[in-house]
Amino acid sequence: MTRPDSDQGKDRHPTHGTSASTADMAAEREIRREDKSFDAPHAREAEEPLREGEKHDQLAGKVETAENRQEALLDEGLEESFPSSDPVSVKRIT
Repeated sequence: MTRPDSDQGKDRHPTHGTSASTADMAAEREIRREDKSFDAPHAREAEEPLREGEKHDQLAGKVETAENRQEALLDEGLEESFPSSDPVSVKRIT
């Protein structure tokens, strides 16, 4: 059995014919210059910082368009688990 030539895959796209971990590293968009630097901060500053004791509500926008918060939770669960064979289960908050 012969080993494949190591130069063979140099022109290949990272998501084609390589391991899943390499595909996960592929950028969806152009990589920003500041993200390439090792001296870059671990996180960007928020445009509008939260007040002391306030928590970010990722469902706030969906609650406005849904009938109620329970409906928004169900929609979020469906989006986050798609495609999946497991049914979505949202805990009823009373």
